[in-house]
Amino acid sequence: MSEKGRKIEGKASEKPLPTKKRRYSTSAQQQPPNKSHVLVQYRGRSLEFVVPEALRSEDPQGLTFQVTVLHGDGDDPVQLDLVEREEMWSGRPEGVTMSIFEAFKAHLRWGEQPGETDMLMDSSPQFLAMMTEIGDNPSKPVCSLKRSDGTVTRIHHNGQDVMVRWFKGTNVYFKVKVEGQKFMWGSKTGEGGAHKICTVKSCWSISKDRIFGYCRPHSEKTEEVMLLRDVKNYTNPNIVVFCPTLKMTTYTEEDINEYVRNACTRASYHTLDKYMTDRVKVTKDEYPDTWENIVPFWFEIDQSLQMKTTQATRRYNVISVGTSLLVHFHNLACPALADQVFLQMKAIHFLGADSQFWDEVFQFVDKNGLKFFTSPLPPDYDFRQTQYFPPEDKIVKTLPYSYQGHDEGGGIYDGATSTTISMAGFGSNTHRTHKKTALTGLEHTIVPLFQEILDDTAEMDKTALQAEYLGSLSTIIASMLKLKKDGHHIRPIIEQIDQHFNSVKYPELLDMVFAMRTGLKLNVNVEPLLIVDGKPEIIF
Repeated sequence: MSEKGRKIEGKASEKPLPTKKRRYSTSAQQQPPNKSHVLVQYRGRSLEFVVPEALRSEDPQGLTFQVTVLHGDGDDPVQLDLVEREEMWSGRPEGVTMSIFEAFKAHLRWGEQPGETDMLMDSSPQFLAMMTEIGDNPSKPVCSLKRSDGTVTRIHHNGQDVMVRWFKGTNVYFKVKVEGQKFMWGSKTGEGGAHKICTVKSCWSISKDRIFGYCRPHSEKTEEVMLLRDVKNYTNPNIVVFCPTLKMTTYTEEDINEYVRNACTRASYHTLDKYMTDRVKVTKDEYPDTWENIVPFWFEIDQSLQMKTTQATRRYNVISVGTSLLVHFHNLACPALADQVFLQMKAIHFLGADSQFWDEVFQFVDKNGLKFFTSPLPPDYDFRQTQYFPPEDKIVKTLPYSYQGHDEGGGIYDGATSTTISMAGFGSNTHRTHKKTALTGLEHTIVPLFQEILDDTAEMDKTALQAEYLGSLSTIIASMLKLKKDGHHIRPIIEQIDQHFNSVKYPELLDMVFAMRTGLKLNVNVEPLLIVDGKPEIIF
């Protein structure tokens, strides 16, 4: 069967599948679509089929689905014909909005006549007449609808009444009423307070635009993905990839510098906060008498890319991962301290990354002069050099080391531990507690990799984390090159680079781990970043 025609098999489940929790992330990220199961509905019966792990990272639009039915003992399965592909409905109601939608649909008896599809209901004259009758009187909230024949349709969600209004004749406005509490539109009680539904027809997503009433996908507003550089640091270029909070007008440099100094921003961007704190200290040390009159850091916007709000987070993640690679390999090619570039970022996220995401990262680094390719390894290649990778029985579990785990579908997990607690197995102790991680259920696959015994515990922590970083890079590069292991595309199980390093103590570890996982030699062709007047030329 072709790549696009693989049959999806699994056990039927009448219950929703649990969502697998991943490694904890401190930054708010958009949740990726659920690709863990396929839902089949037939005459009121719903069946869920588990998707093989290997397919979960692929774009479902590229897959072909076949459904077979068994009927009777000994009969051959019957393959159902696909007669019509359902129109994609991006604004399909969910949660409370689904409950409201179903109540409106029942009241209007929508769907009983030919052509009355769900997507067309809110653009019909019947819907407009119903909403006009509901009206926009805040003192008369509506939670039920009555037909001329006396039939009453209750609007409720999980047993609680939902109050609705026709806000300014444009938006369905709603709020869940909490039992036992006095209802008020303006109070914040209930399930998240009051909400509006998008004004675009057939879209039942929550409105995010206070002016036009649009949801985020339909909003005309754009977010900015930026490359910032501290122009007050004359020693080396210090940069950060940044995506500030959406605002109505374009950010100026004054806006950005006020933004990064904000206490909330500093609390969210620990590495940037530490950098700014250090710059103040350096200024105090260099100019003890006049430092209060000196601006210790000032960020210039070297690049700014305006994106739709639905695309900004993904593009920010692509550029962040790509810039981590660019800076790391630039510094490897230019070891002199005066020539180095410093990316002031720690955790770099790629939540929900699919094969197309890694294609975009590949294109980003390629146009910036960083190219990867592979070649065969020599026949006598030593896959596990003991000076870097001690045998398992020589690993000291109470001291820092890096490790890896894997699943059956090409997924690889890179981690590091600095634990001082004696453990029965390898890996971080969070994998063996009640806290779920990306390796939950895969603890038996954990194997230790790098460990260096030093007198300085902090230095041991650092080298173990550097080994973890290089392990993550090896998996990312293999994903970009679409390499396979045991017939499955290699991909990260992790959802972020835990800690970016501008340079590492043992860069050769990357080649070794890459060879272990792919059986191939990694070749890197890097054009060092062009730096003009302290500005690294990075193409967005």
